[in-house]
Amino acid sequence: PNCPPNCGGLNCAPAASLDLAPRPSRKRAPSISFWTSFPMKPQARTVIYLDVDGVLNVGVGEEGSTAAYSLDDSSHRNAKEMIRETGLTRRQKDAAEKLVSVADTRISLVEDGTFSDFMCHGAEKCSGVLVGRLVEIMRAAGKAPVVVLASNWRRKRHRSKVSKLEEQISKHLGRKFMFDATTEHVSEYCAADRLRCIGDHVKSFCANLGLLDTLRVVVLDDFF
Repeated sequence: PNCPPNCGGLNCAPAASLDLAPRPSRKRAPSISFWTSFPMKPQARTVIYLDVDGVLNVGVGEEGSTAAYSLDDSSHRNAKEMIRETGLTRRQKDAAEKLVSVADTRISLVEDGTFSDFMCHGAEKCSGVLVGRLVEIMRAAGKAPVVVLASNWRRKRHRSKVSKLEEQISKHLGRKFMFDATTEHVSEYCAADRLRCIGDHVKSFCANLGLLDTLRVVVLDDFF
């Protein structure tokens, strides 16, 4: 066609060649803040498996026996009196001397004090000092760690002792505390049984985690 100067053919193009039809509007892609509002970030969870006897208190055992005397102010006072008494059997005297000796033993080379510092007082079955250290571990474990009772105290016959322990922990924690769960109520005769029981609980806990979540496990146990 004969185009005016500087037209470039645009004004003379056939109408059909110009796409003047309305185009569908495009939706804007979601902003970054939209995506980050979903809980897609991997979560880190901490589970603490807690034994009690030998962890939150000090027990003094007899050789060749599974029985143990609790290191508390009452037993310590009685043991001192028994040592001065006459007419005791050799076994009774040995047990009393051993308990007093443990109480006077230095804790470690890196910590001042003796095991008497971990003594239970009054009706308490757990050392206030050791319960305080448990709470420090709980706080260091991050937000809302899951605390699982793995001790023989999980049996029904120890329910009253567990309630008093929860009260002790609550006092140190500054808020009400209750154990989140217990390991399965099965018979345990050795450290391997305890580990197997904890492992089974970890397995069931992992089944409820997200694929990218991280699980940290803390085991506080003296393993019989």
